[in-house]
Amino acid sequence: MTSCTTPAVRRIATLCAASAIALGGSIAGAATTSPAHAATLPQISVAHDMVKPELDRAKSMFLQFVRTGDVSAPSSMKVTVTDGTATAGSDYTVVHTVWTVYFRAGSRLATVAVRILGDRVAEPDESFTFTVSDAVGATIGDDAGTYTIVNDD
Repeated sequence: MTSCTTPAVRRIATLCAASAIALGGSIAGAATTSPAHAATLPQISVAHDMVKPELDRAKSMFLQFVRTGDVSAPSSMKVTVTDGTATAGSDYTVVHTVWTVYFRAGSRLATVAVRILGDRVAEPDESFTFTVSDAVGATIGDDAGTYTIVNDD
């Protein structure tokens, strides 16, 4: 039986380790990882805070999310919408208050429709927040945004 401490085995192990590192991989115990496996995950962020006029009628607006870095693989995240001074059902509507948003491979932008419910009532500007969590195949950068509905009455 050959021991790992014999000169021949040490030379082979050293040669394998040097080859793996020269090719851009790393050594973890007896296994190597390739550069492709060492690539960093893309980052998902809220594109920006939103400010939109209320208008007198319902109008769809969009929460926007951007993905940066290596976007060659799909990613997903959960988005949660929470009332602030604006109230779901009377000031805006969304399909769900929590839902999963998917980025297709190669896609850098995802949007979620929000329907702003206009009225003719003079009131202060109102807002709600949205947060990003539970990313799959990505990391989370800027994880929260505010949507302000500017009163137009």
